[in-house]
Amino acid sequence: MTRSRPGQAILCVVVVALLALPALLMAPSAALPNGQPAWGPWRTERVEADGGGLTNTGLAFGPGDVPHIIYPGKSGGYGATWYAYRSGLQWERVFLEERGSPGSLAVDAEGRAHMVYLGRFDIRYATYHAGTLTLATVEPGVTSWELAIDLDSAGVPHVAYVTTKNALRYGYRDPATGAWTLQTILQVPPTGNVNLALALDSQDRPHIAYDVASNVNPGTWYATPTASGTWLNEQLGPDCRYSAGLALDSHDRPHIACSHEQRGLYYATRGATGSAWTYELVDGGFRHGQSPDITVDAQDRPHIAYAHGYNPGWPDDPTSPGQLHYATRSPLGGWAVELVDPVGQYNGIGASIALDSWGLPHISYILGWQRFSEGALDPVLERADVLYAEPVVATGLGLMP
Repeated sequence: MTRSRPGQAILCVVVVALLALPALLMAPSAALPNGQPAWGPWRTERVEADGGGLTNTGLAFGPGDVPHIIYPGKSGGYGATWYAYRSGLQWERVFLEERGSPGSLAVDAEGRAHMVYLGRFDIRYATYHAGTLTLATVEPGVTSWELAIDLDSAGVPHVAYVTTKNALRYGYRDPATGAWTLQTILQVPPTGNVNLALALDSQDRPHIAYDVASNVNPGTWYATPTASGTWLNEQLGPDCRYSAGLALDSHDRPHIACSHEQRGLYYATRGATGSAWTYELVDGGFRHGQSPDITVDAQDRPHIAYAHGYNPGWPDDPTSPGQLHYATRSPLGGWAVELVDPVGQYNGIGASIALDSWGLPHISYILGWQRFSEGALDPVLERADVLYAEPVVATGLGLMP
C-alpha cells in the first residue's frame, strides 16, 4: 500500500473543491447570492508598465482559456500598438506597429489572433499564431477614430470603423485572395470621440453600435443591414448619449451598454427587430459609465466593464478618482455592481471584457496617473499602465498559481 505524505490528502481535497467550484458558480440559483457576484474579490496584474496612453484595449479568449490582448504601448519613444497573450505565468508580447493606435481583436478556433488597428497612415489588419505575425492593409490612406472586428462562422474577419472624415465603414476579407470588400454605411456628424462595437449574429449578419459624441446631437445608434442591402440606422433613447458596447445573445437579441454623463450607466435591449427598446439604469451617478464594454454568458445574462469617470483637467473634480467597475444582471432582477480596481486617477479607460469557458469575467484596461506642472493649464499624463483583472477564484482553475 502506498502511503500519502502529510498534507497530501488535504491538498487533494482542496484541488477537488476548486475544480467543483465552477459548477456551483454557474448554477442559476447560486450565481448571484444576496445580489452579489458569486466569484467574490478580484486580482489584477500588469501586462505593460507605462504604456502608450489612455486609449482602447481589446480582450478575447482563445482555446484553453488563453487570454489575448491588443493594447497601447511604446516603441522608440513613440506610441505603438502591441499584442500580448498569456503563456503560463507571464505575458508574451508582440510588437505590431509604431505610431499606431490599438483597435480590436478576435481569436479563432485554432488560437489565431485577428486584429484591426490604426496604423500610421491607414487601417491595418494583423494575425498572429504559433510565432508568425502577418500584417496587411485594410484600407490605405484612411485614419479612424474607432475600430472593431469579429469573426463569422467560417472564421472570416469582418471589421467596422469610423473614419476621421466621419464615414461609418464596414467590410470583410476574402480568405482566398486577402482582398477586402468595404462599404460606407452612412456619414456621421463631425465628432472627435466615437465608441464603436461590432457583432455578427447566427446568420453572420453584422450589427453595429456606435455613439456620436457631438455637442449638437449626441447619442447612441444601432445599425443593421436590411434584406435589400440597405442599412437600418436607429437612435436609442435619450439616456444613451455617449459610448456604445454591444453583444448579441443566443437568440440574436442585442444588448447595449451606454451612458449619460449626468445620470450614469444604462443597459438597453429588445426582442425582435422593430420591437421597443427597454432601458435599465445600472449604476447611477455623474460620469458613471465611461468606456463601457459588454458581453453575455450562456444564460444570456449581460456582464459590463466600465469606468467611473474622472476629468484630470479639473483638479477638484468631485468624481475623482476614476475607478474600474463591473456589473452583471441578477436573474431575479436588478444589478450587482463591484468595484474592481480603485487605484490611480484615470482607471478603467479602454476597458474590454470577455468570459472564460467557466463563464467568469476577465477585463483588460488602462490605469493612468496625471499631474499638473506649475503654471500649466492642462495636466500631463505621467504614467499609463495596461492591466488585466480576473476574479480571484479563477486562479484556482489552473489559470494562475
